[in-house]
Amino acid sequence: MAAEEQLKNRTEEQSDSGQPCAASVPPCACFSLLPHARLRITIHGAVQGVGFRPFVYRLATRAGLAGWVANGAAGVALEVEGPRAALEDFAQRLASEHPRAAVLIGLETTWLPPLGLQGFTICPSAEAGALTVQVVPDLATCPECLAELHDPQQRRWHYP
Repeated sequence: MAAEEQLKNRTEEQSDSGQPCAASVPPCACFSLLPHARLRITIHGAVQGVGFRPFVYRLATRAGLAGWVANGAAGVALEVEGPRAALEDFAQRLASEHPRAAVLIGLETTWLPPLGLQGFTICPSAEAGALTVQVVPDLATCPECLAELHDPQQRRWHYP
């Protein structure tokens, strides 16, 4: 089974919040008239180990979108749900504002009917499938990250 299919079929798996980490609801023509939709995005390239999932989380929550994001064997997969205009803006910003160390090679999108998801979750990484993801070499710690290590107001304060 392809890695993308495994991510799509993770309907039984749930995050710590109880939200599904994926859904296998098939697309239909009737949902395009609804004001809300769900957008599935698979991102290929060097997108793991560069803060891509936290970036997606911040981008989605600031836009008021619900859904999930997970690392997989083929890259990063995510689903976001909300107003169609907000989803279109999210997809554009995802491609243009990603972390500096990330290298996007491909971005696949699929419009789906909404499920009524609540909140946004970073799901555990998928461990199955043939690895096709690109991994970036170790990077030097950036000045912003170093500042977080020394700021008691940041969650990474005194991180080893």
